[in-house]
Amino acid sequence: TVTDVARNRVALLVKYVDTNSQPAPEHSPSSLTTTTDETDISIQTALVGRWAMVAHEGQGHVSADKLEITFLPENRLAADSTQNGKVYSERGKYSVKGPTLTIIDDQDSRPDALDFCLIGNYLIINQFAQYGIDIVLRRTDGLNGQFTTSELQRLVADIRARAEKGDPQSQYQLGHAFSAGRLGLAKDEAEAVRWFRKAAEENHALAQFNLAVCYENGQGVAKDEVEAVKWYRKAAEQDYPFAQFILGSRYEKGHGVAKDCVEAVNWYRKAADQNCAEAQCCLGVCYESGQGVGKDYVEAVKWLRKAAEQGYVMAQNNLGVCYAK
Repeated sequence: TVTDVARNRVALLVKYVDTNSQPAPEHSPSSLTTTTDETDISIQTALVGRWAMVAHEGQGHVSADKLEITFLPENRLAADSTQNGKVYSERGKYSVKGPTLTIIDDQDSRPDALDFCLIGNYLIINQFAQYGIDIVLRRTDGLNGQFTTSELQRLVADIRARAEKGDPQSQYQLGHAFSAGRLGLAKDEAEAVRWFRKAAEENHALAQFNLAVCYENGQGVAKDEVEAVKWYRKAAEQDYPFAQFILGSRYEKGHGVAKDCVEAVNWYRKAADQNCAEAQCCLGVCYESGQGVGKDYVEAVKWLRKAAEQGYVMAQNNLGVCYAK
């Protein structure tokens, strides 16, 4: 909280301990795995503080008129949003692993894994809530306002300067901006590939994944499924769950790699263990059909249920079919 004391503005950080908290449901993670990676710890430390939304863009929409997130020590966070004059508050836990920010709301057992990029005093969350939205938050003293044109230009200039000096996170963000035509930049798929490649070669998992997508779809580069699998694999080997899921699907379908259902199950399982709903559904289907693994209806239902409880429609349908049969 912030208040005035003897005409001085004072910030007070209070640690809240809930002595009446109930254990989390059996299917939910009661805590986030804390990282021992020095880079992740450094970024997690840099996040501590108060952030306010100053811009959002994309094909989806953000329901909140205002959004403030306060990252606290010991992996706690508080988020407050305002919609039509009404304030909504959420409290939960967070952790950083590579390019992913994972958040678990205290009232919701489902983790939200968000792609993010920290550039100076700006936090950019890509594909927020899987609706293809970019949200830009600025470290703030409590004031909440929108970007000015000059401020946006300064942010892009800062990202470009860092990228040209070899910072892979900035290279990825610049590639993402060119890919989607965001942050005031005109869409340029070839330029997006150039920056994705620079970051990917520095082992940035999200850049590797996006470069793979470019090769798969022929966006800014000649279509090449083999090259796409190469970069999906590099991202998957860094435990990026969606890359693991996609790599599993490539093995299952034989796209860019020899068909191998056992290897498909292997990658589906890695992603499913990280709570990737798409992978959990596919793993459930593999158990149901005996594809790449021994047929096991009980295990199939287990994984379909995990995905269904995350709101994944295909899994909900398949789980309903299991009950019907």
